[in-house]
Amino acid sequence: MIASSRGPSLVSKENQESLEIYRDWGQVAGYLDGDGCVDFDSGKRVLHPKVLFTDNYLPMIEMLRLFLTSQGIRTWKSSYRLGAWRIGVAQADSVLRLGTKALPYCSKKRLEVKAVVDYLENRITGTEFVQVFNESVKVGNRTGKIRVVDIPYTRKEGQILSRKEHADYARRMGEANQILTDNQLEEIRVCYISGEATNGELAKKYSVNPATISRAVFGRNPRI
Repeated sequence: MIASSRGPSLVSKENQESLEIYRDWGQVAGYLDGDGCVDFDSGKRVLHPKVLFTDNYLPMIEMLRLFLTSQGIRTWKSSYRLGAWRIGVAQADSVLRLGTKALPYCSKKRLEVKAVVDYLENRITGTEFVQVFNESVKVGNRTGKIRVVDIPYTRKEGQILSRKEHADYARRMGEANQILTDNQLEEIRVCYISGEATNGELAKKYSVNPATISRAVFGRNPRI
């Protein structure tokens, strides 16, 4: 039987064997053009492309998943949502491999798939990537709203910026945690216990992280 996130399917082994198994990327591209969806999640500096496939017939979804898996592509387990079964590909290397293999055979979603490949291979910026999707909405190839995203970096550039920002934030918090005076620690305890300010408000006021406020209030040395 075919497994899913909702348990085994009621499709027998004999019926599974009678289904048409996906054998080439032309079939996958045809499915993608029809019942597939190319989409993305947006971070501060980096976009995260993903590909979804839906169908109300679970065995069809499972045959597709088996083919993708055989090609070294990681997928989600099949799940049931809003009246249809679906699988998705979201891990960057797998999305790139799927896009690269399917692109030569795509028609309706060709420009979207090409944008995914170009972005993941650092040939276009996040802003240029989203412009392709917005254009698909304008011409009627895609439903949904126009999305405004300001990410004028390639994926690699955005990743570098994100790592630098995280490192800078950690450094600033480390430095700030070392400079609270005894008077400030007392002020923090009084304000928090009296209800005058919340943990978050105090953290913002003294330019420290909330964990430092908690340590100050509950008696642990925040400078350790």
